[in-house]
Amino acid sequence: MQGTFALNTGEQIEDAILYSENVEGDFLGRAVKKGKIVLKVKSDLNAVRSMQYYIHGAVGDSFETIGEDVLLTIKWK
Repeated sequence: MQGTFALNTGEQIEDAILYSENVEGDFLGRAVKKGKIVLKVKSDLNAVRSMQYYIHGAVGDSFETIGEDVLLTIKWK
């Protein structure tokens, strides 16, 4: 998982790729791929109520933007 996770506690996690399963290949149409995302969290887990996941858009060989940035907000109930 390449991207940045920001927790409501103010903690920011950028190294999830070191601990998570690799999910390779193209995502075409409504393809579903599964794997585990592991976040090494220093915050009190009982205080975590939401997180944002930011993925910077893909770039091409000449560093031109070829994908859109994505921001996903996940809230716990």
